[in-house]
Amino acid sequence: MNFYLGTFMACANTWRDQAKTKASEVSAIQALEKECASPKEEKRRREEAYKDSFKVAQKAKEEASKRLHEAGQAHVELLG
Repeated sequence: MNFYLGTFMACANTWRDQAKTKASEVSAIQALEKECASPKEEKRRREEAYKDSFKVAQKAKEEASKRLHEAGQAHVELLG
C-alpha cells in the first residue's frame, strides 16, 4: 500500500510542478500579449488622429476653395 501511495505522491508532485510551470508560462504569455497590444493600440490611435486631422484639412480646403470661387465671381460681377 505504501508503494502505491508513494507512487501517487510522486505523480501528484510532478503534476503540481507541471501545473505551476504552465501557469507561469500563461502569465508570461499574457504579459507579452499586453505589451504587444499597447503599441498596436497606440498605432491605431495615431491613425485615427491622422484621419481626423486629414478630414479637417480637407474641409478647410473645400471651404477656402469655395470662398475663393465666390470672391472671383464677385470680382467678375464688379468688373462687368
